[in-house]
Amino acid sequence: MPREDDGTPALRDLGLRIALLEAALRDKEDIEERLRTSEERFRSIVETTLVGVWVLDCEGRTTFVNQRAAEMLGYEPAEMLGQPAMQFILGEDLPAHRAAIACRHDGQRETYERRFRRKDGRAIWAIVNGTPMMSQTGEFIASFATLTDITERKEAEGRLHALVELLDTAPNSITVHDREGRFLYANRRTFEIHGCSESEFMAKNLRDVDVPESAALIAERMRLVAEQGEARFEVWHFRSDGTQVPLEVVVRETLWGDKPVHLSVATDITERKRAEAALSLQLDELRRWHAATLGREKRIAELKREVNELAERLGVPPPYAAAADGGPSEDT
Repeated sequence: MPREDDGTPALRDLGLRIALLEAALRDKEDIEERLRTSEERFRSIVETTLVGVWVLDCEGRTTFVNQRAAEMLGYEPAEMLGQPAMQFILGEDLPAHRAAIACRHDGQRETYERRFRRKDGRAIWAIVNGTPMMSQTGEFIASFATLTDITERKEAEGRLHALVELLDTAPNSITVHDREGRFLYANRRTFEIHGCSESEFMAKNLRDVDVPESAALIAERMRLVAEQGEARFEVWHFRSDGTQVPLEVVVRETLWGDKPVHLSVATDITERKRAEAALSLQLDELRRWHAATLGREKRIAELKREVNELAERLGVPPPYAAAADGGPSEDT
């Protein structure tokens, strides 16, 4: 057989194949290196992000959790690995969690709020962004979730809700309006006093509810509040049926965010006004009775003097003794 040297086609083909294999190996090593670099970069981002990252397998067991998610629940990441997510969720929220997992199995992505139980037993709130991880054949294999702790916000909302409920049980009308008279807040008692719904009242301006006599004093009273910080006065407001209601108002200037506003606490003084009117009538009646009584006593005193004078003329002792102070005399 003829011997092939380096210049024969067979050797050249073999050399080409070797070169291609070496290039492929270099490419594979380069790809693997890039994958390692990418994975390290991803893990670094995941571990330093401010949100929790949680991965569950198809059976709901924890396969990965970053430091932030573990801290939110009071655990070390290793303590959570292999544990079912249900273990960390409040019992009353488990039905909602099962419904969410069913959505992940169906390939649906969701954002929702969920309560979790920390290792110390305390409950926290988190916004959960759940994303399904599907195989190339469309089968559910895992779920990926990010968690944002909103416990402080929820607690603040709870305190605000409690405060609103408290204000709505107050016996006085409590309102907040800006310097243009636009209402920013009003409690339930305000709507009751004015005989209208919340939407009807909040659509009004202070000048709409003040009767003309009170509305004419708004600018001066606002100036007084701005100067002194607080003022007290009486106003009359229209009710929705056109009748008027008297109110005693204490107004203080404060801030609504960074906006100057007036906080008003108003008391319905209808009964007090009625009592004052009744008392005024009684006083008038007492004055008339007193004047009439004084007139009768004066006339009696005059008659006694006349009788005494007549007795003196007749030469008999006077039947009535003269009063020492010159007032009405007494019977002897």
